[in-house]
Amino acid sequence: MVDVDKHIGYWKGGAEEDIAAAGSLLETGHPRHALFFAHLAVEKMLKAHVTKATGDIPPKIHDLLRLVRTGRPLRLAACLGGARGVERSRS
Repeated sequence: MVDVDKHIGYWKGGAEEDIAAAGSLLETGHPRHALFFAHLAVEKMLKAHVTKATGDIPPKIHDLLRLVRTGRPLRLAACLGGARGVERSRS
């Protein structure tokens, strides 16, 4: 049986690290690399959502749209709001 809370924590923790890295890269003039890490953060938050919605481990894919479809109805803003630093990054 899958420990849903543990897996959600894993994905959210990774997303928080990646969004922080994206912010640092953006501040130091590396927007292309920042976008890469921001994409990783979105992917990991979607995987946390899929885990919560399905009660199972998310598929090993990088297709964001497919992850959205797998996770059932999704309020993306609510999902991303779970990663610390997202609000700061919008400024």
